[in-house]
Amino acid sequence: MKQFNLIILILISLMNYNLFSQEHRILLDEIYSDWDNISSVSDTNDATSGIDLLSLKATNYNDFLFLLLEMNSEINLQDVNSLTLYIDSDNNSSTGYSTNGIGAELEYEFGERGGKFYYDNTSTYISHEDIGLVTIPTVTSDIFEININLNSIIYGRTLFPYSTMKIIVKNNITNGDIIPNESGGYEYSLEQYLPQLEVNYSIKKLYESDLRIVSYNVERDQLFDSDKKEAHRRIFQAIDPDIIGFQEIYDHTAQQTADLIEEFLPSAVGEAWYSSKVTADIDRPDIITVSRSPISKSFAIDNNTAFVIDLQDHQKELLFVNAHTPCCANNDSRQKEIDNFMAFIRDAKEDGGVLTMEQSSPIVIVGDMNLVGYKQQQTTLINGEIVNNNIYGNSFLPDWDSTYFADSKPVTTNSPSTFTWYDEGNSFSPGRLDYVVYSNSVMTAVNSYVLFTNALPEDSLIIYNLQSSDVTSVADHLPVVVDFEFSPEVSVSDNSKMDYEFSLSQNYPNPFNPSTTIKYSIPINVNSESAAISLVVYNMLGQVVATLVTQNQMAGNYEVKFDASNLTSGIYFYQLTSSSTGLATFAAAKKLLLLK
Repeated sequence: MKQFNLIILILISLMNYNLFSQEHRILLDEIYSDWDNISSVSDTNDATSGIDLLSLKATNYNDFLFLLLEMNSEINLQDVNSLTLYIDSDNNSSTGYSTNGIGAELEYEFGERGGKFYYDNTSTYISHEDIGLVTIPTVTSDIFEININLNSIIYGRTLFPYSTMKIIVKNNITNGDIIPNESGGYEYSLEQYLPQLEVNYSIKKLYESDLRIVSYNVERDQLFDSDKKEAHRRIFQAIDPDIIGFQEIYDHTAQQTADLIEEFLPSAVGEAWYSSKVTADIDRPDIITVSRSPISKSFAIDNNTAFVIDLQDHQKELLFVNAHTPCCANNDSRQKEIDNFMAFIRDAKEDGGVLTMEQSSPIVIVGDMNLVGYKQQQTTLINGEIVNNNIYGNSFLPDWDSTYFADSKPVTTNSPSTFTWYDEGNSFSPGRLDYVVYSNSVMTAVNSYVLFTNALPEDSLIIYNLQSSDVTSVADHLPVVVDFEFSPEVSVSDNSKMDYEFSLSQNYPNPFNPSTTIKYSIPINVNSESAAISLVVYNMLGQVVATLVTQNQMAGNYEVKFDASNLTSGIYFYQLTSSSTGLATFAAAKKLLLLK
């Protein structure tokens, strides 16, 4: 214990103090547990017309103001509603737009996708870009996460000049609800935190054996635009994918696409880029998949395509669905297309159809799903609830263990959000339109992100040879990147890649919620004996909260999953120790951060 306490003290002395305020960190990702410890203003069951606004929360960190808004019915926040946000940013009721006891400098109408900034007895129109507005989810919901940039400057004036503000959300219809009911609004004072960590991700793969899958809508063949070629080259060299699901390649063939990727990422001896494009009964098919592994079969499903990819390095066949469902108000058509390819997956898991996959084969769905309408389409994608049963058959539980598929929800680089579409000139604010969904009973997403070069710090741009405008200069969608592994809960890896010394890797992801992976290595024992291994997790008091490994293990690379569902948010430490005849005694510890 003395040795461990010394390690604890060393690690604490090296820590940034910002870690201790991580419970205030918010990520716009449709997971709302990070709001649990934040106070709210409530307003229940009092609407006489329209929706009933139930709860409003506010917090801040890293120069963003975050809001959580709950209501009693499902709406699309970016369209066809009368909800309006008012912020009295100078906390002075005598300036700005007068409403319900506050003087609002900011008025933003969500359904109209615009608003006004009030100053010096006048006003000017503002868009989402002017205030750095992001709202999640993009589909209909009864709960929304919102962020606004606290450093916004409009016509040379700071939007948030003071630390205290008043906030109101109002449904601007006759007898529409307002929160809070009381005159004077919801008073919020900005907390003063040091800059905090964003969610961890790695632009490069953490382990060479992982499978990197990318989904990328390249906006009407702009992948082949000569003026954008060097930006595309930098993007693909930075993300270095194994499989790419392209959307919106209308006027080029699969071979032309593979040739271009070969130019960007030349094959080594024994390597090649394989590609496929299936022409369905449509005028301009746009789905192309390019892969380092052979593509053995392709099936058109409406405007979408299913590919069988032979993952020779993993000795598995991957069922890879690449989709581009209809945009905008086409809710019925979009639902039918999702129903159809989900039904294809259902049938591929059973004998007798056009395709029969081997039991426990990995399944991944990627693409620009255009999920900007009813939430049901997102629900079907995850849980297999088919709506048009008379056409596409019964609903089903899509994963092999009769559970839902997992939604990777990759974080947008250096941003507190998960948006995958960004167009500053469009009236719609950034949204999550692109998805990577997978069968997590047989594979694990160990690293995921959306490449948004605009937000990357300068040192990252230099390291990865990127320019800040790269992704937004070539398309309105952003590359979505997810790394997968195919290992059991505790396994020994390929010993041909073994580190011939003890090592303890940093857990990933970190921060995490609620599970993370820890990898370690054991060297060859000169006496050919196993080593007595202990891997234990401690809290800040040095108390044991989990014992992950306590057994003799032979030389090799190992990994173990740590599930912290029963623990509270905070900093923990994990320590690996070993002793055995023929091996030196080894001890190492690292910190991990649980955020709920």
